[in-house]
Amino acid sequence: MRETFLGDEGCAILASFLEEHDTFSELDLHGNNITGAGIRHLINYFTKTTTLKELSLEWNNIGLSSHGMEELCAALSDNTSITSLNLQNNKISELSATSLANLIRSNKTMQRLDLRWNDIGTEGAKTLIPVLERNQSLVELELAGNKVSLDVTNIIGRYTSNIR
Repeated sequence: MRETFLGDEGCAILASFLEEHDTFSELDLHGNNITGAGIRHLINYFTKTTTLKELSLEWNNIGLSSHGMEELCAALSDNTSITSLNLQNNKISELSATSLANLIRSNKTMQRLDLRWNDIGTEGAKTLIPVLERNQSLVELELAGNKVSLDVTNIIGRYTSNIR
């Protein structure tokens, strides 16, 4: 479903399909003009799926609304199957860093989180440090293009084996 311009309305149809066919291990929704409203349709599936391992939501607009990020992170917090989440280039702001921190704190299976080319900034990245200190699952965190200072990037690098 990559770059099909699914949009928010299409997410409602997709959600119904996915809930009836929970057999996918990978879902690529790259470049589909999805906002927080579209994510809201998919929340139930993300909460319940036990087969999905890789989720790519890159190049959408989920971060335009802090509610979209809050709801997505809350839904994925208790997910026990997703190991890789790509949120690259989603207009995620510093305000959503708390939601991301809660996701990292709660989710015990996620190994890779791609946050490249958002607007998290140094202060938002600092919010992630305390949860990364205690996290046992996340090994790769990508933050390039977020205007995070080198000293904060280095601190975060102590808690993940691979930071970019």
